[in-house]
Amino acid sequence: FFDEQGNRVRNGFFVFEDKYKGGDTIAHIDMDGNGKRDLLLAHGAKLTAWRDDGQLLLQVYPYTANYTGKLRIAVGDIHHNNTKEIFVAPSAGYPAPIKVYNADGSSIKNDWFPYGAQYKGGYNITIANFGADLGNNVVVGSGVGKEPMVDIYDYAFNRISGWRAFEPAFRGGI
Repeated sequence: FFDEQGNRVRNGFFVFEDKYKGGDTIAHIDMDGNGKRDLLLAHGAKLTAWRDDGQLLLQVYPYTANYTGKLRIAVGDIHHNNTKEIFVAPSAGYPAPIKVYNADGSSIKNDWFPYGAQYKGGYNITIANFGADLGNNVVVGSGVGKEPMVDIYDYAFNRISGWRAFEPAFRGGI
């Protein structure tokens, strides 16, 4: 950013106010496939992303503005279209689905319940590549109150593999 005389006044834009206390999920990753890193922030109930030039890319409340749990985020290209999909999962205590968005905030899949609509143990999610033949996949770890399962899903959200990570009696989450 420059003033009228061309002097640099700062080196970018600031997402946070001075009173910001931290504790949010932040990803600095190229979400739109232009080769430049964008900024994704999960703050409270809101998910916001800015393009590399500071322009707002998306702003959504996956579980309404009243949601008080933690937003768990995974970002990756599972559809092989050179843009990232954003996966948002609820924390324990909420019988809510995993939501999936395009980089512009449009919904790909509104309600995905890998463990059923009544499940409220929360999810841990990531995107991983298990080999060239599988491409990128969604990995879901069960939360509290369920067997300690790790499940792998393809681009169409079909379960392709899974395993128990710990003893069956363990219910502390993955």
